[in-house]
Amino acid sequence: MASQARQVASGGCLTMAVATTSGTGPAHTARESWQPVPHMHLRGGGGSATWQARFEPWFSGCSAEPSLTARSASTMLSGTMKRLLILNCIAAEAPKLAFDRDVAPELGKWFGGAWDVVHLCGADQGDAFPDAQAYSHLILSGSELSAVEQNKRDAELCATIRDFVERGRRVLGICYGHQMLARALIDRACCRKAETPEFGWKALSLRPNALFAGIPELIAVHSHYDEVFDLPAPFRVIASTADCAVQAFAYGTHPVWGTQFHPGMTFDLGTEMLDDNLRTESRASELFVDELERPEQLRWNRILFQNFFGEGV
Repeated sequence: MASQARQVASGGCLTMAVATTSGTGPAHTARESWQPVPHMHLRGGGGSATWQARFEPWFSGCSAEPSLTARSASTMLSGTMKRLLILNCIAAEAPKLAFDRDVAPELGKWFGGAWDVVHLCGADQGDAFPDAQAYSHLILSGSELSAVEQNKRDAELCATIRDFVERGRRVLGICYGHQMLARALIDRACCRKAETPEFGWKALSLRPNALFAGIPELIAVHSHYDEVFDLPAPFRVIASTADCAVQAFAYGTHPVWGTQFHPGMTFDLGTEMLDDNLRTESRASELFVDELERPEQLRWNRILFQNFFGEGV
């Protein structure tokens, strides 16, 4: 795979824009001819996929999307109707669309059902958040935004997160998404600037939890400036590193988890991200850790997503 990466850094996470030239079929064609499209909304799964922008002609033969309004929450959660919402929280246009192109389809493939992507940020206000009733799962992505600071859609985002949680949906927040998930569920300050930012492939200290079922070890990409701290009950810390006490949490008995690390980052994309950190971040060389002995160790990260999606729990 040939790729080019660019980092966007801010107070929260580091976000990478990657342009790739690998793959086959219609997705390959779309990837090679990609150009920025404002407010691109991505849909996929169930044997069909639609890019509702300039990519639509490649998928003009796909079946129409089934109606969701008549589906009950119990039906969706029982497995007869699964649908994943991926909330892309990235602000900068190029990495935001690169996430849609490169990361979201992989998550959708692992999910094995219908999935949608919506944008937190856009040229104007970003996308409208859909009704939580239409979905069984929610993933909140990382972002260059800082959860320590106030952003214009914080109230709307937190309300949407609470709606998913109150409906009993399965929710996973990653990096910035992990921090905003905590903010949505805690009525006080719970995010701060980390005393020691983390960069590198770092091993995690895991505590028993359904999210880590069947996982003997976990190593993932770490690239962040902010962190969650001092979580009250019913939160439980389920993973940590020496420099970050809350690397992952579970929320009581709810199917709700947050991870400060990036479990969805492949070896190639993670290597691109961290190489760029070393070139552009002033403290990255000083703080860089590489505990990944071989790429095969990353296979356990896929199991984490299977557990979240409900296949391994």
